[in-house]
Amino acid sequence: MTQLQPKSIWSDETLIKTYNSMFKFNNMEDSFDVGTVNMVIFWQTPIPATETEYYENKNHFYFTNDERNFYGNKIVKDIYVYTTK
Repeated sequence: MTQLQPKSIWSDETLIKTYNSMFKFNNMEDSFDVGTVNMVIFWQTPIPATETEYYENKNHFYFTNDERNFYGNKIVKDIYVYTTK
């Protein structure tokens, strides 16, 4: 079985907190094309927006080991997977 790896991550944040994050599995330049796979993770405890913004600014939305370590210890409330049409 092949392991799927996110290519980028986009946080849905308010001014104060991030309630969910969208993981995209296509290359950045193709991430909004029709048929791309997206996974939205809703967090059990919202994440301070300053923390998610830090990684977005540092890694320009690419999913790196920094993000893997940061999000790896967060508790998932729900997961929604879909493809764009």
